[in-house]
Amino acid sequence: MPVHPVECLRVLFHNLEAVIPPPGKPDIRCTPPKFLGCIRCDGTCQSLASRNAVCLHICRYGCVCPKDTYEQDNQCVPASKCVVNCPENMRFDPCPKFKEVTCDTLKEKQIKEDSCRPGCVCNPGYVLAKAFENRCVKVSECPK
Repeated sequence: MPVHPVECLRVLFHNLEAVIPPPGKPDIRCTPPKFLGCIRCDGTCQSLASRNAVCLHICRYGCVCPKDTYEQDNQCVPASKCVVNCPENMRFDPCPKFKEVTCDTLKEKQIKEDSCRPGCVCNPGYVLAKAFENRCVKVSECPK
């Protein structure tokens, strides 16, 4: 009989995160390196394909991969080992060095990323049509 994850509360305060497990002791057993915790919205390799996924603070309690690893084929792997199906005109980058350029920011200086946030980025010669949109267009298609 499959065990269904139960809800837990994920609390974010500044850069600190705490997971408050549900009452009682759920009968969930995890195979290392996975451990019991709040299942993240971005916990799988394929979830890295979406730039604008919104994570809810109430999530499911279950087996999760350690920090900076993602689930793929029931294994925990670093972003560099993820196989991600990106939208058209995009490719997966496990650690983008610069913030994505949009049609609106095309003429501005590129800004270095503070940290690694793996995800799909535009192919060379393409930019995001708009911020937080998962659609890349040719630079020549941007409004002048």
